[in-house]
Amino acid sequence: MLSIPEIRDVVMVDDHEGDIQIARLCFAKSRLSNPWCAFNDGRQYLSHLQIARSSPETLPSLVLLDINMRPIDGFQCLERTVQLFGSEPPFPIVMLTHSDRDADRHRARDLGATALYTKPNTIADYVAFFDGFAPELVEA
Repeated sequence: MLSIPEIRDVVMVDDHEGDIQIARLCFAKSRLSNPWCAFNDGRQYLSHLQIARSSPETLPSLVLLDINMRPIDGFQCLERTVQLFGSEPPFPIVMLTHSDRDADRHRARDLGATALYTKPNTIADYVAFFDGFAPELVEA
């Protein structure tokens, strides 16, 4: 997994409040010490990015985008993020889904996502997911 800077926000965008709450709980149990920020609407996330773009120190360390959201889905958020920053945004964008469809994986890659992961099913797996981004755990 990739390592992220510890000083900037980990941003989650998911329209399901329960998924955000579970992720927040698991994030708090993980080895990451980044601030946490969550949006339950892709429009809010994109507005946040528009403002943060003018202040690089306020950009996220990592963005976690749920694929299946309304009114703007994760793929649309990804496309608009890439439009804002060019082909390589200055932070990793990880797509999350409950789906295991190869088509989603290919589309995420083609649109510029850093990775696509199936949402973990247990608390321990979700904590391990976040721990995988901790710099001290990344193998050289």
